[in-house]
Amino acid sequence: MKKYEILTICGAGVGSSNFIKMNVEETLEELGIRARVQNVGLSRAKATRSDLIITSPSFKNDVEEIGSDVIVVKNLFDKKEIKEKLEEYFKEKE
Repeated sequence: MKKYEILTICGAGVGSSNFIKMNVEETLEELGIRARVQNVGLSRAKATRSDLIITSPSFKNDVEEIGSDVIVVKNLFDKKEIKEKLEEYFKEKE
């Protein structure tokens, strides 16, 4: 089984990206998906290889230029939204 490289991104790589990272790691564990999840700022993300980027709507346009797949999470506190989007993403990867 492949181990995915996932980045959670916000402006500085400290606040919201760390919160998303915690929810993503918990969800991936529930789904049985192997991944390394890193929270980073936008500038570092451009120099980091990844399979998937997860971010908020305010960074959508910036991260689409990176070349990785992108999931945009509207409500960072909604674990259900994160889980649904991750399930859909990995279902397409099967």
